[in-house]
Amino acid sequence: MKRLLVRCRFQESDDPHLALPAARLYVQRTLEHQRARHAGLERSWDAWRQREAALLHDSAQLQQITMEIAKTLDWVSRLDSQLYPILDTEETNPRILVRLLEDRQSRVVPETQRAQAEVELRLNAVETLQVQGESANQRERLIKQLVELKQRFAILIADYHLLLQMLIALFKNTIELEKTTDNVANQLMSTILPTDPVSVERMIKEHEASKNIVMELFRFNSAQIEQVVDKIKRQEPKQAALLDERKIYDIFSRKEETWEQNWLQRKESMEQHLQRCQFDADLQQLNTQLAELGAQMSRVRGQLGESLSTARANQEAFVTFEKTIELLERRVTTFISTAERLTSAEHMSANHVQQELERLHTRWAGLRSQVAEVKRLIDLSVQYFILLEQAEEWFKEGSRLLVTIARRSTSVKTPEEASILLDEVDRFLKSGEAKQDERIEQIKFIASQLYGDSKIKQITTVFIDSKEMIESFSIVNTELITLTQKLQNDEKERQQKESEILAAAKAEAEAAKQKAVEAEQAKREAEEEAARAAAKAAEEARRAAEAEVARQAALAAEEARRASESDAARRAIEEAENAKRRAEMETARLTAEMELVARRAAEADAARAAAAEEDERRRKRDSESARIALLEAQRAFEEEARRSAALAAEEARRAAEANMERLVAEAAAEARKAAAAEAARSAAQAMEEARRVSEAEAAKMVAEQQRYFAQAEAQRLALQAAEDARKAAEAETMKLAAQAAEEARRAAEAENARRAAEAARIEAEIEAAKKAAEKDAALRAAAEAAAQEELMKAKLQAHREESTQTLPSAFPPKFIESLNSAVITEGSDFAFQCRVTGEPDPNIEWLRNGSSIENNPRYLISRMAEGICKLEITKTLQDDAGRFSCRAINEAGRAEVEATLSVKEPVPTVSPPTFTKTLESARVKEGSSHQLECIVHGYPLPTVQWYKNGVCVDSSPDYTIGFNNGHAVLVLDEVSLEDEATFLCQAYNRLGNCRSEANLIVE
Repeated sequence: MKRLLVRCRFQESDDPHLALPAARLYVQRTLEHQRARHAGLERSWDAWRQREAALLHDSAQLQQITMEIAKTLDWVSRLDSQLYPILDTEETNPRILVRLLEDRQSRVVPETQRAQAEVELRLNAVETLQVQGESANQRERLIKQLVELKQRFAILIADYHLLLQMLIALFKNTIELEKTTDNVANQLMSTILPTDPVSVERMIKEHEASKNIVMELFRFNSAQIEQVVDKIKRQEPKQAALLDERKIYDIFSRKEETWEQNWLQRKESMEQHLQRCQFDADLQQLNTQLAELGAQMSRVRGQLGESLSTARANQEAFVTFEKTIELLERRVTTFISTAERLTSAEHMSANHVQQELERLHTRWAGLRSQVAEVKRLIDLSVQYFILLEQAEEWFKEGSRLLVTIARRSTSVKTPEEASILLDEVDRFLKSGEAKQDERIEQIKFIASQLYGDSKIKQITTVFIDSKEMIESFSIVNTELITLTQKLQNDEKERQQKESEILAAAKAEAEAAKQKAVEAEQAKREAEEEAARAAAKAAEEARRAAEAEVARQAALAAEEARRASESDAARRAIEEAENAKRRAEMETARLTAEMELVARRAAEADAARAAAAEEDERRRKRDSESARIALLEAQRAFEEEARRSAALAAEEARRAAEANMERLVAEAAAEARKAAAAEAARSAAQAMEEARRVSEAEAAKMVAEQQRYFAQAEAQRLALQAAEDARKAAEAETMKLAAQAAEEARRAAEAENARRAAEAARIEAEIEAAKKAAEKDAALRAAAEAAAQEELMKAKLQAHREESTQTLPSAFPPKFIESLNSAVITEGSDFAFQCRVTGEPDPNIEWLRNGSSIENNPRYLISRMAEGICKLEITKTLQDDAGRFSCRAINEAGRAEVEATLSVKEPVPTVSPPTFTKTLESARVKEGSSHQLECIVHGYPLPTVQWYKNGVCVDSSPDYTIGFNNGHAVLVLDEVSLEDEATFLCQAYNRLGNCRSEANLIVE
């Protein structure tokens, strides 16, 4: 065809009918068609040959891939034994385990990922193979095996990676748990144990609260462990799972046991320290009471009384004091028996307790001996004053006898009357002189034991008085004997003169009778002469007798006149006059003082009325003031014995309260050592028993005191009522205060009336003594006036002493209750209070840092009855802190007390965490951002941790976590399907914990 075409192209045909161009086009198309078919055949041949070669290559490659897949399946079948157990080390440190797991993750996971990628390549390679027949079936089987292997490998890698992540999160949480427990332990170990039992109890409560916090963390960790163990059981082979499970449980059980053991040891040491602190506090209280009682014994030894009444009052008060000692002895015995439990070898304070108990035994024995000595001295003082009163009574009886004898001696006319007086003197001396000497010797002996040499002069005065009394009786006796002899001589002379006169008259009568016989005739004359002679003789005898009587009367009058004109008589009369004037002046002064007392009583009544109104308005705040008013009213009108009894009652009450507190503390300590339910029951029983014992002791003490002192009972009842029911106590206290004030006013009025009557009676006695002195003879007047004057002086002195004790003179101010420094919280109310006495009533001024605060509107200044001064501050500020002073001034002087007020910022109230806004579940789209937030409050500020399906994600880079003053936020920048989970936010502090959770669903 080519040749034909060439010939046609270069030769011209002669035939005109031939279409050469068409022939050429046809031939040309035929040639092109042939060339195209030839090219197609060549391409088909090449394709066939290539296809045959490819089939041969694919078959060979399929065989090779089959062999490699078999190897991969064998490797995968051995992979479980290579990957598990995960915890194939003996190490138990969580930090090292985390590092090993992270190394395994960084090493194993990439290898498994490369193997997974290789399987993916094998699958792609097999899918691209072009085989037929049996090879095609083999390819399908290989593809199925590779798909299964891919899926299995993906699940294996995902499970292994998730298990590693869970284990790492578990051990990281364990590390945080160790940090928390270590911080708690270090904080407890670094904290210095206080010496205050209340602070130690608070530390024990905080220690127990820390256990709750840590145990909550352990429980949370245990839940996480259970999740991990469940995952291990489902994922690992049985033998490997048993090894990993045992390893995890061993690690965490050992840590929990170690922490609980350390916690129990610390708690035991704190409880032992609490027992020691309680022991020291009780011992300090006992030592203080022993010291106070010892000081009181020393004061009693120096104040044994100045009279029999005070000595007997001291004796009666000491009986009550001995009952207080008995109560204290029972308390000391109970304290020692309780403290001996702490002397065991296991207790850390055994040596300290043993030493303090020995010292307490020594102090108690010393106090008991001191009490016995004081009791002996008080009994001796009563005996001493009884002897003194007996001696003084003998002196008074002797003085009265001397005065009586001196008065009666002036009217003695016969020796018989003088003998009667002499016999009275002899009887008095014979019956009392020996006893008086014996009393004086006993007084001297007892005084040497009571006072030593301090009262030798006073006893010497008694000796001198006794000696002077005996000498006076000797003089009186001598004078009576002389008077008797003189009267006897005078009687003899009188009888002799009368006999001589009668003899002369008889002789004259006989002579006249003889003359009458001789001269009967001159009988009438003789009779007349005889009558005249007899009359004359009788007249002469009468005149002689009258002259003798007149002479004796003149002598007696002269002696009386001389005696009355003597200096002694004049001094006696002048002293009587002076005594009268002094009595009148004293009576006037007493009258003025009584008027002053009445006026002050009226002022006191007005002040009490004002105070009552003020107390009624402020009874809730001033119940303590009413109680002080009651105590002060009692204290003003009770004797020293009643005050001692009140003090003893108060000490007994404090002892009972302290005993109750100690028993409660012991019961609480015993209760903490027992199991929870048994501990609560035992503590309740012990506290109830302690309350019953304390109430029984208090009731017994009150019953004993009630027999002796009704006022002490009223005080105790008022105090008990104030503690039991404040409102009822306020009304009862005010009622008792009004009654006590009314009783005091009535007693003062009765006492004033009695003293006025006593003064009038004394004045009447002085007037009677003066009149008697003027009427009687000089000797009788002098003796009687002297005796009366001494008696009046003694009575007026006693009256003056009583008035001095009751009616106060002017004296400078004195604070009997001082101000107390205080530390308060800003915003609270506070009041300073003190009590001042003085005569006249002092003016009060309050100062702050040396400046007066009278015009400050924030300060309320008040003054109530019984000298109570009060400064009230409402809603205190930091600026109120400073040094406050109370100054009292009157005409007799001034006094000042001060105290410091510190104002601190309010301390926030501690509280466990609570969520005020919880997490909210939500549905979000994949790829979007989302934020989980909540708000938690608590003090101290809680710590927050975030968990995803129980795994802590605080350190995860996939989430952004923020926490600002209780506002917790977890931000997911790009949500993926893996973020579909349950998120939990846990907050905790040392008081507790709380949690909030929400579900996140990804669409």
